[in-house]
Amino acid sequence: VTKRLIDFGMEHYWMSHHPWVVPEPFTLEPCESYSKDDIDEYVAILKQISKECYETPEIIRNAPHNAPIHNIEHYYIDDFDKIAATWKQWKKRNKQ
Repeated sequence: VTKRLIDFGMEHYWMSHHPWVVPEPFTLEPCESYSKDDIDEYVAILKQISKECYETPEIIRNAPHNAPIHNIEHYYIDDFDKIAATWKQWKKRNKQ
């Protein structure tokens, strides 16, 4: 669903914090600058995506369709030997 939001030009949502009471929860965090119209548009898009999930699930499975890069390999993000929060940390891990 989060990848399908990209097709509508919307920002993805964040997974909720543990403990999860329901499977795969998410938290919408609109900031103070969002208007009611912005939030209503987001809700309308979520309703459309929910409808697509039931009627044409392949659209959801193959999303995003309008992004220049459809799937980003993120396995390296989970490898703490390859990522670093600072330049100094990166240099230390890469022996430079």
